[in-house]
Amino acid sequence: MTAAHGLWRPYSDDKALFVPALLAGPGQLDPEDEDRLSAYLAALVEHRGVVHTAVAFNAVYFGYDLMFGGYVGGPVDFSAFPTVAFGQTTVALPVGAMVNIATGTAPLCAEVVYKEGAHPALTDDGDLPAWLSGAPAGACGPGVAADPGDHPVLSERLVADFNAFGAGMAATNPQINRLRSKGRWLDSFAHLLVDARYPDADAAEAGDRDFFVRYLLTVGREQVLAGPLPLLLADDAGDEQLVAALTTALVALSDVLARIPSVRVWGDYAFSRARLAARLHDEGPLGGGDLGSLAAGIGRAAPLAPRRSPVATTRYTAVGPLLRDVADAAPHLIGPRYAEVVCHLNAVVGDDARRESDEHGALPSGVHLRLDDAWQGGGVWRASLPAGPYAGADPLVPYGLGWLDSLPVAALWEVEDEEVADVADPKLLFVNDSHLAWTATLRLSHLLAGVVPVPPRISEEAESAGLLGTRMRVMLKHDGSDLDVTEATQDVDFTRAGPGLHLSGVSWPLEFFAGIVLTFTWQRGAPTLRASSTLADAPVVIDGVQYDHRYDPAVLTRDSAPGSPRRAGGPLTLRARVLRAVRTVGRLDAEGVAVLPEDRLADLVYGSLAGPGAVVALGPVIQALLADGTLTLEDAEAVGTAFRWPAENDGGGTVPVLVWRPRPAPGVPRRQEAATTGSAGERLAIANSVGASAIEYQVTGFLRLLPTNRKASEGMKAEYRARMARHGRVAELPEGYTLVREHTRSRRQH
Repeated sequence: MTAAHGLWRPYSDDKALFVPALLAGPGQLDPEDEDRLSAYLAALVEHRGVVHTAVAFNAVYFGYDLMFGGYVGGPVDFSAFPTVAFGQTTVALPVGAMVNIATGTAPLCAEVVYKEGAHPALTDDGDLPAWLSGAPAGACGPGVAADPGDHPVLSERLVADFNAFGAGMAATNPQINRLRSKGRWLDSFAHLLVDARYPDADAAEAGDRDFFVRYLLTVGREQVLAGPLPLLLADDAGDEQLVAALTTALVALSDVLARIPSVRVWGDYAFSRARLAARLHDEGPLGGGDLGSLAAGIGRAAPLAPRRSPVATTRYTAVGPLLRDVADAAPHLIGPRYAEVVCHLNAVVGDDARRESDEHGALPSGVHLRLDDAWQGGGVWRASLPAGPYAGADPLVPYGLGWLDSLPVAALWEVEDEEVADVADPKLLFVNDSHLAWTATLRLSHLLAGVVPVPPRISEEAESAGLLGTRMRVMLKHDGSDLDVTEATQDVDFTRAGPGLHLSGVSWPLEFFAGIVLTFTWQRGAPTLRASSTLADAPVVIDGVQYDHRYDPAVLTRDSAPGSPRRAGGPLTLRARVLRAVRTVGRLDAEGVAVLPEDRLADLVYGSLAGPGAVVALGPVIQALLADGTLTLEDAEAVGTAFRWPAENDGGGTVPVLVWRPRPAPGVPRRQEAATTGSAGERLAIANSVGASAIEYQVTGFLRLLPTNRKASEGMKAEYRARMARHGRVAELPEGYTLVREHTRSRRQH
């Protein structure tokens, strides 16, 4: 057991850890309280192996004594715990739930410390049908969402800590082994397999923290109200204040856990860096060798797929079944130890996906590896060859592409649309004897793939100059901001793309967003071209994001919709899925207004075979969106099987349509001198003279592709080896790449 000397002990003379500042959000604790909380949580993680944010809340709120090794009393009422039985349909439980586990005789008290999806379509070797990755609650086939109904039921694996309430209440190893061997009350890993019945679709799709808060204020209400929270709130505080307080406290605790040097996090789970390092140096089952082999297998798009295979392949692998299938691994996966190994393997694979990939998101094999579903089977990884359009997005943000690709409507943010194509096509500005200029709007697909199309006239000029397939130098400027030198000057290619040409191999700065308009100039035949963004007359805020530069409203509507790779933050709520459908499939006009026939919505959100239940389930969400003005319900003119909007003929038939309009609000104004005078460089000089401030931010290290025939320095190769060694790995810098160290960048604010 971890020594607890000097650490907080609940229900003693020690000052409480659950202090009012936790209800104010991250960064609000005074230094002394934060140091005490950090030290306690670090010891808790070391002691318990893996600590979910909800379990951390329980520990500081209900009082987990590290010296005692469990909860010591307070508002912990064993008789009030819900009872859960193996293999039965039960009320859905969150991580953090305190439960009584049925055993046929006296129930066992335990704390749920981990859970994952356990869909019957998961196979023992980790393979699963693609549609299951990211599928919404109740989905029963490719693009087929079951009738949502009132109470979705999901197959789940729950991992419980039978020692959470101290030695006096803990189950003995012989007891656990008897229950495991019978296979009636626990499975062979001492886990609970249940069919979890959720109160509604929103609860089934909620994140762990949100569902935990909901649980505390329903099933766990009496227990949580017997703790310190009511003492910290006003006497007239209602459920709205309770929800806000609990949610904020969980966010604050998550923030503290993430900043403890000895701790790593995977999603909402915190685990010990030292214990991960020890595993990676262990030569036994599920040690470094096994985890390395499993990670390598997960990173293959198909078994032994050749790098330049003419057939595109995509493979989905769940880590939980894969671990349980490893020879001699079973003793190391019993109880909470399973949760720790799942987090360790996910961390190793995630490190590979980030550190081993090149600047375009591809591993040395050419495969793009990304997390696609963070819940099903302990985490589902997607390996695709070729890398595909998502390779430029953060590989640890799950998009549920397996499910999205199974929907009857193709690519929700790559959809080809006549109206969008018209406004997004490159446009020539002028052609003279020596120079050509054009504008191009960056689509999300361009940002992810590192390309941009050029107008036909430019394609003709480039081909006649013999530039097809040769390297060009592009000089980028972001009006009003300083770009890193490695982004400001890049070597790119003119490559064939259908009937025209693309510039490819561009590493677009993170400041460039989907919809930004760039102006290109090129001196005929020269090996260099220039591209620059342009500050808008006034900044605007749309969907909470400020845009300072010229943009195309139609592209912004499509490519920044909920679920976009540059906006995603986990599974989408039902509200977000509705907005995504309207904005990505609805008909667009040049101002970015999206119009979707109302009767198409249910099929787009739930799948074409969902039936009338899907329409019923969407009703409250649509009403809420109409009530707050996010959407409007209007009449379009029916024209055969199509429609015209706005309607031109009042006498014809009508089609009800849902309409989304961008609502730009004024952004933070720039200084007028900097915004309107001279070139970008002159504006920056003026801004400096009138006191414009520079915002500094940290950029993590990464690998960058070198120009042809260039090699990394011996110093960089040695530094890369040293960095890999610190993480328990032996690896050389890939040929043709160099290491870019962590550094600080600045962005001017006017």
